Amino acid sequence: MLDGASPYSTQDFEKALHAGMIDWMNEQPFLCVFDHEPTRLDSSEINKKLSKKVKIKSLNPNNFIFELNGLKDKWVLFNHNTYPRWRFYWNGNLLEKKVVRDNFIYTKIPDSKGQLNITFYAKDIKVLFYISAISFCLLSIYLLIRFVKINIM
Repeated sequence: MLDGASPYSTQDFEKALHAGMIDWMNEQPFLCVFDHEPTRLDSSEINKKLSKKVKIKSLNPNNFIFELNGLKDKWVLFNHNTYPRWRFYWNGNLLEKKVVRDNFIYTKIPDSKGQLNITFYAKDIKVLFYISAISFCLLSIYLLIRFVKINIM
């Protein structure tokens, strides 16, 4: 399985579907709370009471901020496809992230109260976009000049 691949294209989708995890993810689209390390996608292991205590402060395409209270030593699963550039920060400190079933990222919450910031860093992707855009423009200019030269002659 490649990082960033869709769970809908994997064999784990069927397992998650039968466990009821997909239905729950549609109801709670960002974070799930577990009492222990989530090594399986099983909806019966989700602490739904604590999951409802997660407060969303800010949602942006590359940055999610949550207020968490009473989740010391609990595990949170970020309901988003895994990709190496996602980072978890607890009150500004970088947290270790782990992957379950090749698709979802999770981490352990160290303190009872605080702010969880999940950020995606896409700097190199932006650089590659600009390089390809400039290359496209230069190639277009070259072809335009060449086309005009041929039509003039």
